Amino acid sequence: MTNSLGIQKKDNYYIASKERAFLDTIYLNQSYYFDNLSSIDWEKCFEMIIITASRDVYDIWFFLKNLWPVNKEIVERRTGTDFRDHLRRCLSFIESFSDSHLLAGLGDLLDEKQKAWARARLKQDTIYLLKPRLQPRVFGKNTKDVRDCPKKR
Repeated sequence: MTNSLGIQKKDNYYIASKERAFLDTIYLNQSYYFDNLSSIDWEKCFEMIIITASRDVYDIWFFLKNLWPVNKEIVERRTGTDFRDHLRRCLSFIESFSDSHLLAGLGDLLDEKQKAWARARLKQDTIYLLKPRLQPRVFGKNTKDVRDCPKKR
């Protein structure tokens, strides 16, 4: 929701397309009821989903690579699922994500070297970094897991 896809600037305010407003609404409130969706351009919706999904994969990789902590309570509250269940869904999604869509929405953010890396490694590196998060901790109950600690500087 932080990208401007589907949002136009008019004078001193911004306006969202019907498709962007629809996607933002179901993102924020999955149980929202719509009376009539006949005016929605579903192709535009799918295009926006693919673009934001590729950025999500990149963001997941970036967070994991930097060992940044994730607030599990916020994830559980927003998704309505257990944290590890959500990670399993993320992993399944990334594994099934089409390589041909990997740079959708990222191309304008990455230089040529980064694009080459993303084509070759983003998906598999993200999967590699995500899988250990699914494993049960081997530490004592009150011991802090290194995966929850900020990266040393």
